[in-house]
Amino acid sequence: MSKRVIIAGLGDTGVLTAVRLSKHADVVGISTKPGLVSGQELGARLSRPAEWERDYRISFDRFRGLDRADVIHGTLVGLDLAHRATSRPPTS
Repeated sequence: MSKRVIIAGLGDTGVLTAVRLSKHADVVGISTKPGLVSGQELGARLSRPAEWERDYRISFDRFRGLDRADVIHGTLVGLDLAHRATSRPPTS
């Protein structure tokens, strides 16, 4: 049985970490956003928002390395390290 790794936040670093670790572990990535919203190129984001969005707002399904990971669109609200459990807010 492989180890399970939870990555809370799939920004620039979270995506890179998930891609690398998914080769060696069962990876679950949790993100409040439906895709990567890169923090790079702030100047372009402010001055040319349409071009920035085209180049720096990327759906998670475009990252082939995430094919081995489970990506959850949601919010992590708790983490119980003693019992190795996570919790999400109840759905209404």
